[in-house]
Amino acid sequence: MELGFRQAAVLAGGLVAWRDIGGELIGDHFAIERIDEMAPADYFADRLYDDWLVVRIIQNGEEANEAIFPEAVMLPESDALTNLIGRKMHMAGQERSLLFTLLVNDDGNYSALKKKIHRAALTNVFYLQGGTSAYTTFLKNSRLANASLTSKSTSHKVRRCRSCP
Repeated sequence: MELGFRQAAVLAGGLVAWRDIGGELIGDHFAIERIDEMAPADYFADRLYDDWLVVRIIQNGEEANEAIFPEAVMLPESDALTNLIGRKMHMAGQERSLLFTLLVNDDGNYSALKKKIHRAALTNVFYLQGGTSAYTTFLKNSRLANASLTSKSTSHKVRRCRSCP
């Protein structure tokens, strides 16, 4: 309002929600194609919020590692879309507000699934960048970074700069 806007609001779901209601997106075409993808670090930070339905899509012959995604609903790839629509409708009928769905597969290739989701007119659906393999790498790297910071054998000490509050 200080900048002269008369009406301003925060849109839950951001640009994805804007796109889902028919809003125009302009700019870098490749970036626009990926606005519905969530980085592993962002998922890690948001994973415990109640307004997310995390769906782990299990591909044929794959065993689900439930330890990595304990909060996820596991669905086989063959009928993931049908089950997802049913679950979203069920959740919408409950008193609990479900705003977002995050789909996760092993390799992070969601192109065919994105087309099906778009045709089914499901809104506020996001995809984990790089899938389970990228998230596993993120967790491993985070553990390594934390271990190196807390290790007594490290010769480097982390200090706060003098000008930091």
